[in-house]
Amino acid sequence: MPDTQPADESAPDGSSHSKRANKNSRNRHNRQNSQNGQNGQNSPNGYMGLRRARKYGLAINGWIILDKPVGLRSTAAVAKVQSLLRARKCGHAGTLDPVAEGLLPLALGMATKTVSYAMDGTKNYDIVVRWGERSNTDDSEGEIEETSSSRPSREQIEGVLEKFTGEIEQRPPSFSALRIEGKRAYDLARKGEKVILEPRPVLIASLKLVEVIDKDLARFAVDTGKGAYMRALARDLGEVLGCLGRLESLRRRRVGAFYEKHAISLDALEKIVHSEDEKAQSREEVIARLGEHLLPIESVLAEMPRLVLERDEQRRFRQGQGLLFVSSHQRERITHIKEEQPIATFAADRSSDDVSYSLPKLLGIGSLVKGRFKAQRLFVEAGRGAGGGAVARKKTRYKKPSSWIRPKNLDRVTKSPDEVKPDEVKNV
Repeated sequence: MPDTQPADESAPDGSSHSKRANKNSRNRHNRQNSQNGQNGQNSPNGYMGLRRARKYGLAINGWIILDKPVGLRSTAAVAKVQSLLRARKCGHAGTLDPVAEGLLPLALGMATKTVSYAMDGTKNYDIVVRWGERSNTDDSEGEIEETSSSRPSREQIEGVLEKFTGEIEQRPPSFSALRIEGKRAYDLARKGEKVILEPRPVLIASLKLVEVIDKDLARFAVDTGKGAYMRALARDLGEVLGCLGRLESLRRRRVGAFYEKHAISLDALEKIVHSEDEKAQSREEVIARLGEHLLPIESVLAEMPRLVLERDEQRRFRQGQGLLFVSSHQRERITHIKEEQPIATFAADRSSDDVSYSLPKLLGIGSLVKGRFKAQRLFVEAGRGAGGGAVARKKTRYKKPSSWIRPKNLDRVTKSPDEVKPDEVKNV
């Protein structure tokens, strides 16, 4: 009878040795794929798959202001930039329809925590309205449902602009991303269902007629708040003027603190990061090549009140403790702060070995609640260094107690743990 085969040396039939060997092989394979993906060797044009980017991507923090072209969806633009930069996390601040172009702010890494503040900022649009037509999508992509031979004059257009200025009630387009009983409105509209959304209040801060291009087209400059639809504005203008109208084209020129001077096209971004001669390999190389096009996280907080904390206050703020400002000097620092108002919080100084937050000086966003200043959002990535990945904390390897270690060369079939001699136990 052949000798009993030890468990550690068994053939690939479900034994522990074969399982460990297969696991090690898979780990080596994943590491190789990760390196190839980061080097751009296994994907066209150096792009990295999104799943691999989320797991093995570079920890890049900041904002990229993309000049989105016509025909590209916002989600597709996010996927392309994330794959191009091999960023671990990426999101956009405000959707642009495929027929629209202009500024699409993209948040990378820790900047995704500030997306809501970017979306709340003022937006500036340059829109062209076509008179005499109404489509089911309220823009040039949809099917024409009704036409009219009437055309408004310049005086008639300027006479109705005041009705659309200030806080108004606006009915969103049927083809929109709003949800009706858990389902997207555009999904229901594409199935042929009749979608009627309730009007909701929006802010139109400014609406000006820039030029009358011809009898069919007019150009407007619009400043709006959050949630306003330019397609709905073009539709409503046509209805009030009695000539029908739809959106012909749109360009977004501003989102909060971001302007056209900050924007970069997708082609230019690809040339900067992945030139023909050499492709950026590491996080430091990618950030160096992006240069001024990678805006810091705090750039979106330019209009928010600020508070600078001393070193001891920084530690307590990062640990979630409430700060009490008792002395007269301390109270002077918070005279500009209102109760529960978001405050951009910064550090007074930063030593060379302090790697507890992602960007120099920026700590997070806090607010004053019942006399205590507490953190609402922290820009801290545990275990990461400055910039979210430059310096990592040293990992300590956990060692199991000797009583947990299986005796060396022990045949589980023939011996039980109670029969093992003390000198057969492996010391740790």
